[in-house]
Amino acid sequence: MESIDEIIFADLNGIPISPEEREKLDKWLSVEDNRREYSFLTQYWREDNSNLQQLEDSSWDKLKKRVTEKQNFKSSKTSGNKVNLLTRNVAFYFYRIAAVLVLLAGAYLFHLDFSKVQPEQINQELFTLKENKKGIRSTLKLPDGTMVKLNVNSKLKVPNQFKPDERRVYLEGEAYFDVVKDSTRPFIIESGDLQTTVKGTSFNVNAYPKNNKVQVAVAEGLVEVKSKGKKLLLAENEAAELDLEKELLERVSFNKNAIAWKDGILIFNNTNLKELFSDIENWYGVKIVLGKDIKMLEKITASYDNASLKTVLESISYSANFKYEINGDVVTIY
Repeated sequence: MESIDEIIFADLNGIPISPEEREKLDKWLSVEDNRREYSFLTQYWREDNSNLQQLEDSSWDKLKKRVTEKQNFKSSKTSGNKVNLLTRNVAFYFYRIAAVLVLLAGAYLFHLDFSKVQPEQINQELFTLKENKKGIRSTLKLPDGTMVKLNVNSKLKVPNQFKPDERRVYLEGEAYFDVVKDSTRPFIIESGDLQTTVKGTSFNVNAYPKNNKVQVAVAEGLVEVKSKGKKLLLAENEAAELDLEKELLERVSFNKNAIAWKDGILIFNNTNLKELFSDIENWYGVKIVLGKDIKMLEKITASYDNASLKTVLESISYSANFKYEINGDVVTIY
């Protein structure tokens, strides 16, 4: 989709849009006048098309002429199954033009007075999605001042402005939160079936979908974790784990290594080569190609503090008795 009009049209009709288009729409909606127009269009889109007849005849004729010109132009490039979408698209442009004319003329359809529109109709909750690919770690500052370290291959969805009574974010992957204290607005992290609630503390949440487990480790303060009615209260140096398959939430031993990643420390603790290579792929953003004779039974225990890929491979290759070759973002093990 090229224009913001087409993106809005798709969004109003429930047609999937790409992350880039969603970002473009959110940026457009960050302007108050645009939010007002979008609220008007949303309400108007749901009304029957016949309501357009309420426009004065002169405006109606002008609108039909402009829409017809656009339809003729578009139709020359469209055929087959695209016709229905085109028709709806043209109608959408028609509504936008109608809205502009009506607003400029001061004649609101249905006697619509924006001063009487409920806040939720205008101030729609807008989100920003931060996504880290493999090999990328980042530090974020949220609207309330909370600092977040987002690990590799992770996503964090954050409202552009927190609600008056809560601060809620959505995590897929792993992140370390240093939450600003606010006794009146709890900070809530939604990570699949687990909800983590705090008012001000530092803790780590590991919620990678492939693991089938969600882990929470508390560095300081108090944290409440909840899943399907069961709650646990965690204090400093305590941890909990939710087994998604068993639907079991329980306390587990706190391991400081679980949060070492935030300081750039890569740790292997009796880790087999299959898991180790997967971790290296995520950590450094590379693809590892294995030779036929590589034995995956070897287990490695080691710690690397902000080490380069070459340093890690050199160390592990000596212990596990293999050779390697780095070509860009591809590592061949043989």
